[in-house]
Amino acid sequence: MLRRLFLFLITYCLLALLTASLMQAAEGNQTISSLNSAQRLLERVHKNHPKTFLCGCAYKGGFPNHDSCGYLPKKQDTEAYMVVWAPVVPFQVFGVQLSVWQKGHPKCKNNRGKPFRGRRCAEKVSQRYRLLQADLYNLQPMIAELAGLRTQTGPLPFEKRDFGSCDVEVQNGVLEPGANVRGDVARTFFYMDRVYPDFVFISPELRRSLDSWNLEDPVDAWECQRSRHIQEIQGNLNPVVEDACHLAITQGLLSLR
Repeated sequence: MLRRLFLFLITYCLLALLTASLMQAAEGNQTISSLNSAQRLLERVHKNHPKTFLCGCAYKGGFPNHDSCGYLPKKQDTEAYMVVWAPVVPFQVFGVQLSVWQKGHPKCKNNRGKPFRGRRCAEKVSQRYRLLQADLYNLQPMIAELAGLRTQTGPLPFEKRDFGSCDVEVQNGVLEPGANVRGDVARTFFYMDRVYPDFVFISPELRRSLDSWNLEDPVDAWECQRSRHIQEIQGNLNPVVEDACHLAITQGLLSLR
């Protein structure tokens, strides 16, 4: 009798922990609603890993070292010499699905009473949008020039490098990431798609590419460490990365020591 009770309690506790973990994962970001706060928190996360996403340029104080990664600016303007915290899944992907982004809101008026909409309106009146926008898992340090040129992510039918040694292509707003970060990009899309199920992040065409990228570029130690550090700060699990890290560790392919 006592043995059965003991087994029941163990099973109950394990199921409770699993349920709590799944609920936490499904919640997404529930704690950070300021993009400025998110950026300051990420500076702490990346303190010992100051390399830009996509190109892997070393940076310091918000300024990239082009020589460290062979980056060649497409235009000689200030954006090429700045590092910004930019979304892997562009804000427009989920923002445009909100009514306030498309149609505006009575509270979205400037000092002259002229209405506005889009991202500015969504930031002003939508707490839901602010939480998605500030999700730490979706933000990475990028050279501002690249972040500004990109509106979509996907495969491109050519291998033309316009940015020196940086393995990235951009055409008509579509950015194809290099082989060494394609998995990171895919898993970020999968994370957003999983924890915010009321939004559409991935088209059928893009999903085929993301599935391939996820397999071609498995998790590395930094991606796992970053995810766990963010979990400590933001409070919710990234189930996509965590599952990939656990599998890699159990298969002896990865060590976080």
